[in-house]
Amino acid sequence: MNKLHAFAFGTIAALASFSTMAAPGIGGDATVKGNKAGTVVVTGGKGSVGLGPIKGGSVDMTSGVNVNSIVVKGAKIGGSATVVDNKADTIVSTGGQANVNSIVVSK
Repeated sequence: MNKLHAFAFGTIAALASFSTMAAPGIGGDATVKGNKAGTVVVTGGKGSVGLGPIKGGSVDMTSGVNVNSIVVKGAKIGGSATVVDNKADTIVSTGGQANVNSIVVSK
């Protein structure tokens, strides 16, 4: 069993995950099995300082984390997708999205 520890700021972390973001996607089967994520902390956010046309500064650090997951964006899964026997101890995503032990298919 693999054990992962990760810290990321203003980024996207994909740990023990399978990801595709364009055609043709996954033509066959995809399996994420037997992984363990220890501590995963992802921090991000968006904000600005100033009033009206006077801006003192801005920051855009969108964050997201995919742990023990299958993520398919803008494509299809042709076979089966399986996420089994995975463990995640501590997952923290501030200012973003966390997908843990999951399958995400989106346009």
